[in-house]
Amino acid sequence: MNLRLKREVATADAIFETQRHGEHRGNAVVVELKAKSAIHPVDKAQVLSHLRLMNLRLGLLINFHEIKLTDGVSRIANGYS
Repeated sequence: MNLRLKREVATADAIFETQRHGEHRGNAVVVELKAKSAIHPVDKAQVLSHLRLMNLRLGLLINFHEIKLTDGVSRIANGYS
């Protein structure tokens, strides 16, 4: 498996700067990490907002406050109902 990992911390300024220069992000995925006792709808909306701002299709919301990590993973898709 050939995976390339690029660590990037995006802020609103960096997102807009990237879009202004028209950089292409390829197969990028937004990953939002949390450590909360419960994930609220606003957390999922935050990931969706990041996806829309960066014009990406897929995001993951990962909550580390779970006994099994797989129980804390939510897939967020932009552009799908």
